[in-house]
Formats: sequence, structure tokens, C-alpha cells
Amino acid sequence: MKRVSICIVIILFLSTVYFDCAVAENKWRVEWYKINKDTHEFEELVGRENWTAGNFEYNWLNNHVYNEIRDYIGFIAETKIYSDGGEYEFKLYEIDEEARIIIDDEEVLHSTTYMENIKVNLSKGIHTLKIEWKEYCCLASIGFSTDEKLFVEKEFKSDKNIELILVAFILVSAGIIILKFHERKEL
Repeated sequence: MKRVSICIVIILFLSTVYFDCAVAENKWRVEWYKINKDTHEFEELVGRENWTAGNFEYNWLNNHVYNEIRDYIGFIAETKIYSDGGEYEFKLYEIDEEARIIIDDEEVLHSTTYMENIKVNLSKGIHTLKIEWKEYCCLASIGFSTDEKLFVEKEFKSDKNIELILVAFILVSAGIIILKFHERKEL
């Protein structure tokens, strides 16, 4: 009985984590970093926040960008996108100082200019989209856009199968616990 209870607790925990992750995917998870003045690399993590998934545009001018930091600041923003397969355009604009678009750990665009775009063929399914942005001095801005439909969560066949297996497993486990409970009561 103890083993069954432990198994059920583990299964419920894993299914909760799975479903929470599925819901949380439709956000930009943003990590803010100080930028090294000499190497221009990301250094110390200074904060985290979530943005609504989708296109964005920020123009801080000469004001504080994040956490009272004005210069030598940057972020790495990551989200999931949901492709039906095909060609999609990704655009960076009003970039001050530099930005990158990374899809599934592959850099597809690096920009230090006012506006650049690229067309990328994506296979059907879920992909990881990452934007890296760095500000060195003075004016600070970034814009990013693509097809907004990419940010709409979709269920692909493999996701549905996992959900069905988890639900079936939970129901069977609950049934076993109920049977064991009734057996103990009869004794």
C-alpha cells in the first residue's frame, strides 16, 4: 500500500509539473544581465521577469533600462513557438546596440543596425525561440516581430498522447488505492 501511495504522489507531481510547463510556455522568460564593458559579454544576472509571448518593442531612450541600470545591460528572452511548418519572417528593428535571434540553439540573425529581417523555414512542431539583446551606452531600444500565430499554443499529436497516458495512469492508480482501502476496511 505504501508503494502504491508513493507511486501516485510521484505521478501526480510529474503530471502537475508537465501541465504547469505546458501552460507557462506561452510567456517570454526574460533574464537581465550586466554586460562586461571590455568583452561585451553577458556577466552577472541581475533579475528575471516574464513578458506576454508575442512581438515587442521597447525604447528606453536615455532612461534606466532595468533595475536602475542605464548602460551595459542586456537580456536573454526565451519562449516556445508553435509552427504549422513553412517559411516565417523574423524581424529585428530599432536595435541599439545589438541583438540576435536564435531558433532551436541556432543563430539565424545578428543585427547591429536599424532594421534587419530573415525568412526561416520551420518544421511543424514546437520550437525554442531566443532573443539576446545588449545595450552598451546611451540610447537603448529593441523591436522584434514575426507572425503572431507562432505564439498561439497548439497541441501536436505527441503532446496529446502524453496527456492521455498520464490521465489513464492516474485513473488506474486511483482505482488501485480505492481497492486497497476497501480491502483494509473489510479486514
